[in-house]
Formats: sequence, structure tokens, C-alpha cells
Amino acid sequence: MMQVENKKIEEETIAERHNRILSSITHDLKSPINAIISCASLLNEKSREDFSDPMSGEFIKMILKAGNEAHSLVQGILTMAKMEAGKDKIEPEFIF
Repeated sequence: MMQVENKKIEEETIAERHNRILSSITHDLKSPINAIISCASLLNEKSREDFSDPMSGEFIKMILKAGNEAHSLVQGILTMAKMEAGKDKIEPEFIF
């Protein structure tokens, strides 16, 4: 019986460490991703004449899209880690 309790405590400790590491990694990724999105947004607001290459605008849009997708992915991982740690819960919501 004691072995089962020890095993459960060990598994909970491992899960807590896993969630802490996952949260730390996702927080560390969010800052550079937000910087990329912010810079690309500022560049996207500039006039097309400000760029020597006519494709620059398309490249900026690609950077924005990729940055937003990466941000969503990191946010999803962070939410999952919080849910696994019991810090975040899914609340049912009525859709009309």
C-alpha cells in the first residue's frame, strides 16, 4: 500500500515539474514572438513606397501570419499546461 502511495506522489511531482517547465518555455517564447508581431505590424503600416522591393509588403504579411500562428500555438500550450496543473478550467459557454 505504501508503494502505491509513493508511486502516486512521485508521478504527481513529475507532472508538476513537467508543467512548470512547459509554462516556463512557453513564457520564454512569447516575448520574442510578440516582438516579431509588433515589428511586422509597424512595418505593415508603412507605405508601399517606403520599400525598394515591391514584394516587401507580401513578406511582411507572411511574417505577421506566421507570428500570429506561433503565438496561438504557444498560448494553446500554456493553456494546456495550466489545465493539467489544475490552475485553469474550461467554463461551458452558451453560443446563440
